[in-house]
Amino acid sequence: MKANPHRDMLLPDKGWRGKLKKITLGGRTIELHYFGMNHGLGMTVFYLPKEKIVYIADLVTPKRLLFTIVPDFNIKETQRTLKEIMELEFDVVLFSHGKRTGTKSEINEIWQYTEDLRTAIHAEFTKGTSPFTIPNVVKLPKYEDWAMYKEWLPMNAWRILLDDHMGPFPWHPN
Repeated sequence: MKANPHRDMLLPDKGWRGKLKKITLGGRTIELHYFGMNHGLGMTVFYLPKEKIVYIADLVTPKRLLFTIVPDFNIKETQRTLKEIMELEFDVVLFSHGKRTGTKSEINEIWQYTEDLRTAIHAEFTKGTSPFTIPNVVKLPKYEDWAMYKEWLPMNAWRILLDDHMGPFPWHPN
């Protein structure tokens, strides 16, 4: 934050480390959860257990594909994080982008989208599709009404393809 100042941003005067930090303000407890390296180095999920509310920034944007090439995300860790968030007891989730409030179903939809895309990519490998054309071949009609479907689906596919298949590629002859 110090390296990228902005006139509308205040620098914090306190920090925290670990997986969980509880803060009580006026009788209300707010839990700060760090689920690991899912998006950037400090993605924090805020949880109000008594009120059964969760706030998630960036990890979920309802009814929208993952942001372009999903910069500074670890896709597998993001999926794990989403599963762990869904284990919390809450009725309402607040989002930083798109639809402002929702339920666990929107979190699960993003998790499922990522799984469906991964499955479609693997199906193309099985068919013998060239890995260099897979991102432009894969289609997920179930999600075509989501925002940025046409624009970002190939970029999302490239990212998952590269994350899942870097190293000894399954299509490479021995």
